Formats: sequence, structure tokens, C-alpha cells
Amino acid sequence: MLGPAFRLLAPVTVAVSAYLFLRGHNEPGGGFSAALVAGIAAGLGYLAGRAATVPRWRNTGPLVAAGLLISTGTGFASVGQGDAFLTHFSLPLPAGLPASSTLLFDLGVYLIVLGLMVTAVTRLASEENPL
Repeated sequence: MLGPAFRLLAPVTVAVSAYLFLRGHNEPGGGFSAALVAGIAAGLGYLAGRAATVPRWRNTGPLVAAGLLISTGTGFASVGQGDAFLTHFSLPLPAGLPASSTLLFDLGVYLIVLGLMVTAVTRLASEENPL
């Protein structure tokens, strides 16, 4: 029963995660809640017996480290401009559209939380005793 439910719910869950991520810098939502929703898709994949749906890395350290670098780098970029830590600024994109520093910070938070969620799901699904 969970197999067909997963095939139906996984794309919806990922779409809701993307919506929360993109909406988050102006409204409630953002990187943290979006990554939790994406982590639900990973957990549902394990429950449905589809371990391949969770990324195959057993070591999510690089994902968490990349998120930490992006988040702290965004904060220190404003310090480099002479402002306080995590002061908002805009970044010009090649297409001429401005990107918010808040969106970059949320991306870092998203990567951190998603890495931790995948680690939690992987450890809970593991048959080894992690302790």
C-alpha cells in the first residue's frame, strides 16, 4: 500500500518543499521547513521499501558542510561590505534579476537540515546498532 502512495506523494512533497523554500524569504517558510518536508519524502521512501529514493551517500557530511559554508559565507559577505553580520543585500544574477542574500542563507539552512534528516532516516532504517 505504501509503494503506490509513495509514487503519488513523493512528487507532491518535493513540490511543496520547493514552494516553501522559494516563499520563505518573504513569508513564513524557508530553508528549515522546506528541508523538513523533503525529509518526510525520504522517510516515506524508506517506509515504502524504496531505500534507493534516499540519496545513496552514507556520509552526508559534505552536504551539511556545504550548507554551513553557504550560510556562514552569506553572513560574512555582509560583514565584508561593512554591515552587520547577516545584513540583507542583493546579488546581481547574470540574467539581470537580483537575488536576495536571504535566499542564499535559506539554501544553506536547507542543505544542513536535509543532510541531517537523511542521516536520521538512514540511521533509523539501519539494521546495525549505531550506539
